[in-house]
Amino acid sequence: MLLLPLEKYLLHPSRPIQTSIARLRVTSNLIFKPVGRFHLKPADYPLAEYARRLKQRAYDEIRRVLAKTYLINEMETVDWLNNFLNRFWPLSEPYLSWTIVMAIDRVLSTNTPTFIDDMRISTFTLGNRAPRIESARISPDTEDGVVVMDWAISFKPFEVSNTTPEQAAEYVDPKVVFSTRVGIGLSTAEIPIQAEDITFKGHIKLRLQLMSNFPHVQVADFSLIRRPKIDFVLKQTGGNTFGSIANIPAVSSFIHEMVHSHFGATMIDNPFFTINIEEMLSKQAIDEAIGVIKVTLYNARGLKVPRIGGAPDPYVSLNINGREEIARTQYKRNTSNPTWMETKFVLINNLEEYLHLNVYNYDEHRRNALLGVVGFKLGTLQDDAQQSITSRLLKDGKEKGELKYDISYYPVLATEESDGRLPDTNVGIVRLIVHQATGLNSRSMSGELNPVVKVYLGEERAAVYKGPVKRNENNPIWNATYEFLCLDKVSSKIGIRVINDRDSLKDSEIGYMVVRLTDLLTCTSEAGKEWFDLNNCNYGKIRVSAKWNALDLPDDPLENTKQYMPPIGVVRLLLDQANDVKNIRAALASKSDLYVRVLVNNTIKGRSDIITNDSYPWEPIIYIPVHSLKETLQLEYMDYQHSTEDRSLGSVKINVAELAKPSDNSQDPFESTGIQKRADRTVIERDNPAGVLHYSAEFVPSMHIKGSSFKPRQNELQAISSGMDVDARSFISSSSSFEDDCWLTNLTIHMSKENVNVSNNAPASAQSDSENTDIASTNEEKGVEMDVNELLTHRSGIILFNVLSGQLNRKARFEVLINDDYWPCFSTTKARSTQPQWNYIGEGFMRELDFGLVCMRLNEGDDGNKDEIIGIWKQDAKSFLEKASTAPQSFTLYDPKNDRKAVAHVIIEARYVPVPVKLEPRESITNQGVLRVLLISGQDLHAADRSGKSDPFVVFTLNGHKVIRSQVRKKTLDPEWGEEFEITIESRIHAEFSLEVFDWNQIKQSESLGKGPIDLMNLKPFIATDQIITLSSPKHGKKGQIRLNFLFTPKMIVKSKKNTSTFTSTVRTMTQMNAFVGFRRT
Repeated sequence: MLLLPLEKYLLHPSRPIQTSIARLRVTSNLIFKPVGRFHLKPADYPLAEYARRLKQRAYDEIRRVLAKTYLINEMETVDWLNNFLNRFWPLSEPYLSWTIVMAIDRVLSTNTPTFIDDMRISTFTLGNRAPRIESARISPDTEDGVVVMDWAISFKPFEVSNTTPEQAAEYVDPKVVFSTRVGIGLSTAEIPIQAEDITFKGHIKLRLQLMSNFPHVQVADFSLIRRPKIDFVLKQTGGNTFGSIANIPAVSSFIHEMVHSHFGATMIDNPFFTINIEEMLSKQAIDEAIGVIKVTLYNARGLKVPRIGGAPDPYVSLNINGREEIARTQYKRNTSNPTWMETKFVLINNLEEYLHLNVYNYDEHRRNALLGVVGFKLGTLQDDAQQSITSRLLKDGKEKGELKYDISYYPVLATEESDGRLPDTNVGIVRLIVHQATGLNSRSMSGELNPVVKVYLGEERAAVYKGPVKRNENNPIWNATYEFLCLDKVSSKIGIRVINDRDSLKDSEIGYMVVRLTDLLTCTSEAGKEWFDLNNCNYGKIRVSAKWNALDLPDDPLENTKQYMPPIGVVRLLLDQANDVKNIRAALASKSDLYVRVLVNNTIKGRSDIITNDSYPWEPIIYIPVHSLKETLQLEYMDYQHSTEDRSLGSVKINVAELAKPSDNSQDPFESTGIQKRADRTVIERDNPAGVLHYSAEFVPSMHIKGSSFKPRQNELQAISSGMDVDARSFISSSSSFEDDCWLTNLTIHMSKENVNVSNNAPASAQSDSENTDIASTNEEKGVEMDVNELLTHRSGIILFNVLSGQLNRKARFEVLINDDYWPCFSTTKARSTQPQWNYIGEGFMRELDFGLVCMRLNEGDDGNKDEIIGIWKQDAKSFLEKASTAPQSFTLYDPKNDRKAVAHVIIEARYVPVPVKLEPRESITNQGVLRVLLISGQDLHAADRSGKSDPFVVFTLNGHKVIRSQVRKKTLDPEWGEEFEITIESRIHAEFSLEVFDWNQIKQSESLGKGPIDLMNLKPFIATDQIITLSSPKHGKKGQIRLNFLFTPKMIVKSKKNTSTFTSTVRTMTQMNAFVGFRRT
């Protein structure tokens, strides 16, 4: 029984009622009995009327209470919803199947039993029969604005009893094919397994988040309530010989446990499928972009070699949810550690999707092989819009390397709440809609057209979009939509070309139009102005509209990615020594030929000399230009290999932020934190220790020079906008997407203040030109202003090279060497044509500009392999900068075997950024050069023969190597030689130069008469100096003198690599008759 208060069901319970009934006990047959006492006035309220009202309201309350109890304890059928699912399932099944594969495939690949080497899903489809909702129940006790329902779901696709014969004939059975590899190591076999007769039964919770605005349902979330029941039959693909494979021990239980563990971790009581109904039914189209993501791809490390005997040629391909490719990087030849440094912009329309970064191995002859995949969930950008990530590359659930990249999200700006207007930005997303055309003319005999529309952007020389073809239609309706990122709304132009797809002739144009984006947006906002005349079409018109979605991007972000960032300074590295370096040649009873290379963003920026003794403290000094405090320098010990790729022996890392800090001085934005001496343990292959590197590091800031960056060259669109006489149809692109997509034309539609005028060659508006000038003036560079002559007075600095293009006889890499070093300071990628457009910016540090040398060469060999030099050019650095600093210059490279044969012309421009470095004496050019030695005479030599005379000759020794031997003077103690020769000195500070006088004997060994050291540091450059060297020996004491004359000329030394050792060319000149030159070290 239910106790119901009487006062709740009366119209005026506050009025006094004179009766003996205070409460009524209501039973199922509505028998009223007095249980209390109150008063009722019959004159005002007859008791019969109150009884009728009480009965009616009691019925209503009972129904509500019983209905609530029924909702809590009982479930009801929803056949109307099942009917809807039967029609909706064919549309949603492909995406749902793909989602399940992505969620489960990695779990299966990484959690296989010991006897299964690999397992993954290769095929997955749920068929064309929808699941059925057996019953549903709603939860009444929820928070405000939330509706929660429980659904009992069953999936039995083989039940076709309720289908028509036509539906039964088109029945598709669910199919799941597992690619399973059984065995261990080399003893493995792949067994494809197919799952059939799949059934599913479970309970799903649906949560609806309500809102006040239409459609009143904001978000729908689906989650599992408990573990589902799954049944299946496993068979080997191709037959039924062995029955169900699920009978194999542990296979069935393993699959169930893996699936249930995944359900438990991600789907039970956690939403696994979310539908944002508010976004779907908003004013925006479903496929309209909601923002743009900026992806900067830096490098990959440790890519697994897909073939034996070589490194891959990797590139990165981007797509959304495994759909078609939307962007890709260039491929890097023959490397497992590629560096791309490329930025891509991707339009997105759903943050619930995944961005896939697929690394492929490029192959010219076969299908590109997948090396690894990285999946990034775009939804994480809502919490953190800018992320720097280093992710593991996976393939078949196994690690294949790592990928480093940055990703940023820039959403479309919403309207201002105050006035409902969009923020005025110059960067945004344009949604272009080509609706229809009318009055198209046909030049064919049939008079019928197959019109197709193509869209061109002002900065592109090929069509960026091709619409659908309308067959036999002279008034086509396309409603074709194309979205693109616009970086400059003011200067952008859009071209639309209508082509007849029926004609086989090349000139199949029906008509075209070109309009400024700002004019098109203005026309779209005004009714009746979406129709435009088509050029070259008498009565043809086309209807086009555009929508502008503003973005809060940095000004011209794409241009910033193309422009080079000038260096903020250099890091000076002094490498003292290395201890406990692994000797990988120990098995061959040999030692490694060591050198150190420095990498920034996985790009080689500098290398030391090679030494042939791994314990020798050769103390090289390397200068590395840096551009940001965020950069990291990697010092890597390498074993030089003459015929194969050099091998790494360990590395350490240095952060630039530890060596430099921001400065308050606007002219010098950064300053050094001082010299840091370190002894870091090197690591190799997954952080395994591999020795200790002793070194010191110091940051030296560069001068902030105005105009040190390179200005982008004017393209064809800018030439048209600036009023230059340019034939719009003369720009032919070899990289066209379609056979005739080589089209660019002048403005055909110009917007005046009153209306839209049509003219074939309307000039650009003066207002837009002035706006462009104002924009350009606001971006003027800051810094110290110097002309070329003032810059070249600074001793040390960084030379910036902008390699624009070239004309080559053969495809090759372009390299630049500073001071004729044997390592190039930078190298371009190998040209893919004989007329490459490199647009590559490199840099090199010049210690002493007055004596510096710039060498350019063409290297036909692949990166990391043996050099194959086919072209070379050399000039002193000052002369080069005087030419290339003012404007791009063309330089001719000649065949190294025939200096009269030109092999290439390369266009380069350069900049010079001074760096106030204090060079040590051993770094100066005066520390190396050519020493001219004049052996004049000897005096009072020791008498070695019985006759009281000697037969003296002189041997000169440099760093333990005999380099010069003079002629023999017979029977004299005061010989006169007068011999002159030259010798190359690599380092006067470290040079050990001496002479020794011998007495020549025809039969027995020559006897030493004494020796003496020669001090090269006291020699002044370019000044001839006499020296008298006193001879001494343990046997004879100090006895005799040698008179010499020295002239030291500073000069850069040409270095070369040969047979895994470093050698220096030594040049000697004989200037006197009968002079004798000894052996030559090469």
